[in-house]
Amino acid sequence: MYSFEEIEKYRAKYLPQGIIVDTNILILFLIGNYDPNYIEDCKALNDSNKIYTIDDFELLKKLLKYFNKIVITPQVIAEISNLSITKSGLYGERFLQYLQAVVKILREVEEHYEACKCLWGMEIGVVGKFGFVDMTMFELSKNINMPILTDDLPFFLHCSEKKRPSIYFEYIKNLPFQSIFSN
Repeated sequence: MYSFEEIEKYRAKYLPQGIIVDTNILILFLIGNYDPNYIEDCKALNDSNKIYTIDDFELLKKLLKYFNKIVITPQVIAEISNLSITKSGLYGERFLQYLQAVVKILREVEEHYEACKCLWGMEIGVVGKFGFVDMTMFELSKNINMPILTDDLPFFLHCSEKKRPSIYFEYIKNLPFQSIFSN
């Protein structure tokens, strides 16, 4: 669990560099910026295990403002594209409006490429458990010393175990002191 001191430590240490954002968190940010009222109906965001709300989006916006930049990988962009097409539930003109909103936001995001060859030395079981997207984010985090924001508990625990800085969004959502993100 996070303490206030841990969050302040992250903020002080990583503010200049930024934060690497995992796919589902980025989708929440994109859908929320497009239409916050659509968050709870979006199939790409909500399944039987997780339900996101407008409050989650508002908290995410506040959290991301604490970092100078949002960083993603090309693999995350590919996942965003695939999920947007197959699970957004948006069609026709509404889908095109959503894509326009996505492009506008992605212009402000920094993309870092981490070659797939970084995976070749990893245990195949680890790659199989977390997938190419998570493991390239993990390697990017190592190479540029930047935390990962995720909503994937097993991946978060793996990052923690391997001493990679990471933030589990569910912990932030449940903090009794969310007011620290009020600025």
